[in-house]
Parts: sequence; structure tokens; C-alpha cells
Amino acid sequence: MIDIDLALMRAEESALKAWRDYELLVRRVANGDVQELVDELIPDTSAKWKQRNQDTTNHFTTFLDKIKDAITTGELAWDYPGQSDAGDEAIDNILRARTDMVGDAVTDILVGGRFVLFPYLSERTKSVEISVLSGWCIPVFDMDNSNLVSSVVQVTTEYQGITLRYRVRVYTENKLTVYPLLSDWTHWTTSPIEIEYNLSYAKGLPVVPVVVRRGPDRSPKGLATDALPGFKRYLKDAINYNAAAELYGRPETLVASDHYLNEARNAPSSQLLKQLREKGPAAIKIIGSEDRYENLPPVDLEVLRTKQDVSLDELASSLKVPNIAARELSGLALQEIRTAFTHTVNSYADAISRGLSLCLRMASRIPGSKIPQNINIDLKPQFSQDIANERKTVIDAFTSGVITRSQGLTMLQQLGMSGITDEAINDEMMIEKKGYQTRLNNDQQQQGNTAPQDSQVKI
Repeated sequence: MIDIDLALMRAEESALKAWRDYELLVRRVANGDVQELVDELIPDTSAKWKQRNQDTTNHFTTFLDKIKDAITTGELAWDYPGQSDAGDEAIDNILRARTDMVGDAVTDILVGGRFVLFPYLSERTKSVEISVLSGWCIPVFDMDNSNLVSSVVQVTTEYQGITLRYRVRVYTENKLTVYPLLSDWTHWTTSPIEIEYNLSYAKGLPVVPVVVRRGPDRSPKGLATDALPGFKRYLKDAINYNAAAELYGRPETLVASDHYLNEARNAPSSQLLKQLREKGPAAIKIIGSEDRYENLPPVDLEVLRTKQDVSLDELASSLKVPNIAARELSGLALQEIRTAFTHTVNSYADAISRGLSLCLRMASRIPGSKIPQNINIDLKPQFSQDIANERKTVIDAFTSGVITRSQGLTMLQQLGMSGITDEAINDEMMIEKKGYQTRLNNDQQQQGNTAPQDSQVKI
């Protein structure tokens, strides 16, 4: 008997389906596929028009990759009681794909605010392995304590011949329950069980679910999911800017010629018109020699460009990353966003360290496992180490007198050190300026005192 409230799951089928569909959309956009968003944002428009104007940088993917790269390039270390070469070799083997594992965990955190690790004995390799569960995984919280996860439901896709099917696996206390392939995954609650595995070594839940971020309703929620509406605004503004620049961003060319007008009507693909279009097809108006037409000035693109830039800044802020495309980002604004970025990266790395530690401890209890017990994993992002080293370099430079106090404070502020305000930097600059002026006056006065008197000058 599965230890999960199936009636409750059935009651929430619609909400769960919408939740899964939205997170899958976020993953597709993060993977670079924005066509679905373009069709939603700009309906009733020709495919050719969209293709011509939707070619813009996917900053959503760029910003998410910045967070992911900062963590996956970090250093992963471990320690355990009685550390030995054999134990280190066993850990190194089970974590041989650690870069991909960390990357998958970061992606899951960004999209869904959670990730799930599963230690198991591989039938193929006959050794203990660790998997970052794929598909869509939803933690089911304890009825009496919403901070505890009592079970995990995993939904993956498989092909049965050429037909797409769904596979549902449910992880409960010391047990893995697998359901048969389904055409609609929400029907698993009324489907018979295909197979059950007894995983008593787990001494509880056989997976390690790690919830990193929650929404106001306490459901796991990723930064990317929250930021998708902001990316929609930016994408629409970018497409509108591209279209305006293409259609109205330059002066129109007016061709008042009966010959060209007849050519345009009777032979629109003629070589004569092709040569004329080299100036830009949207910038040409052909009329008869006796017709009248007001030659319109180009549209001011600066307003649209500003709107696009604002949307991009808001997107970067919602993802807590510095906007490398911003034309102006310095001072306190740069400090705040770099501080938020550093905290985000470190908190994700800490969550992954905690999850891997718990997972490896569970893996050590699997029969036949060579994994040492009581392992602690420490994932240190390279970004954080670089920031710490740069801050130390700045402090050492100030201590040795290479840079002034205001220069040191400015550099530390740019490196995200909190508590350094623009006012404090300006005050230091004023003090330094006053000190410099005082020294300059003193030097001039000393030079005047030591100058030779007229009576001392010999002619």
C-alpha cells in the first residue's frame, strides 16, 4: 500500500498539471526556444515578420548561465572520519560526473526552487550511483509539518513505439513505487502499481529532496519561474524596437515616377525594383508623378530603446545578476546587485553541498557500497573565491599605501562589499582633496621662506 494521500493528489490534478506545464515552458525558454513566447506576445502576425524581427539576444538564458557557470566551475571537496585513499577513490568514482550533477541541480533550483538526489545500485555497472532526478519532481509535504517532505512524485516521458507516454514513480518511506506507462500522467492515482522496490537501507525517504526557495504559498518556486514575465516584457520591447528600426527608423525614399509605379504593379520582382530596394524595402514609397505624398520623418527610436533597456535591467534584477549589457551600472547599484548575486550563488552552492552530503551518507548504507560513512561535501564557487581574493588585494594595496582610501572604498564597493555608500566615498574624496590642497599650500610657503633675499643676491 503506497503511503500517500491519493485522494488529495486527485483533487489537485488541474493545479499540478498547470504547475508542471509552466515549469516546462520556463525550461524551454532557458534552453533558447522563444518561439512559443513570440507567438503568445505578438499574435495575428505573419511568420515572416516575426522571423525578421525576433532575432534578439536571449538574455534570459545568458543570465541563468551566469549563475550556473559561477557554481559549476567551483571546487568540490569532501572529508570524513578516517580518510583513506580507498575511500577517496570510491567517492571520486561516484562523483565522476560531478560537474554535470552540479549543473543539473542548479538548473532545477533556478526553474523549480528544488532538486532531488537519488542514490541507487546500478544494474548495469553493479556499483552505487547518484542521480539528479530528471523529469518533473514534486515534493509532497508532511500533513503536520510543511517544512518536512514526506514523499516525492516523479513524472518522466518515454516512447512506447512512436507514441509519447508518461512514467510516474513515487518515492515514499523505504519504498519506490513504479506505475505503468500512461497517456495522461495525472491518471496515475487511479492506475494499478506495476512494481514496488523495498529500499529499507534508506531508513526513511529513499531520495534527498532539497527545497531551496519557496513562494508565498510555501510551494517550491525558482528564480527563473518568477522572472519569466519580466523576460516576456523585454522580449516584446526588443521585437518592437527591431520592427520600428526596420520599418520607420530611417527617412522614407519617395519615388514619384509613373514608370516605376507601373513596374511595381506589373513586375514586382523586376531587376529595376530590386536595385531600388537595396536602400531598404520598408523605406520606399512609389507613387505616380502627379500624385501627392507627405514624406514622413523617421521615428525616434530612443524612447523604444530606453524602454527595452529598462525591461532588461528589471529582468537582471529579478534574477539577481549584474546586467553586463547595461550602459550604466556603478556605485551603490553595482554593489547591491553584486551582493545579491554573491548571496544567491553561495546559497545554491551550500544547498547542493548539503544535499550531496546527505545523499552520500545514504549511499554508504546500500548493501555492497564502498562509500565511507559520515561524508561532508563542500562546494566552493570559484566566483566567491575570486571575489574574496580581489577584496584582499584591494585591502593590501590600501594598507601598503599604493591606493588612497577613497580608491579602496570604490573598488570594494564594486566588488559587492556591503555597507560602503556613495556618500562615504565622496566624503573621503573631499578629505583627500582638502589634504592635498593643504600640502600644496605648505610646500609653496616653504619655497617662499627659503627663497634668497635681494640683499643676498650678488651681482
